[in-house]
Amino acid sequence: MLVHTTASGEETASQDADQARGMAVTWRDRYEIPWQIVTTAAELHQRLEESRRMRHAIQRYVAGQAHDDAHLEQIAEILRKSRSEKAVV
Repeated sequence: MLVHTTASGEETASQDADQARGMAVTWRDRYEIPWQIVTTAAELHQRLEESRRMRHAIQRYVAGQAHDDAHLEQIAEILRKSRSEKAVV
């Protein structure tokens, strides 16, 4: 889920940059790493940090903000379930 979310956020930020330059967004500008290669918490944190750096760089370039909160509710639900499962174990 988080690999998909980071790719979505990066794509949206890139599209915002194109729109800020007056370009019509008519294509998908996206690369999503295979989720299977992210196997540890350290790799997940690295991916999140890499995505954050990319999106912030684009945001600094564009006067507006990227809309990367589309999956926040899903992430919150995953965290709630994960915490409740740990409490049961």
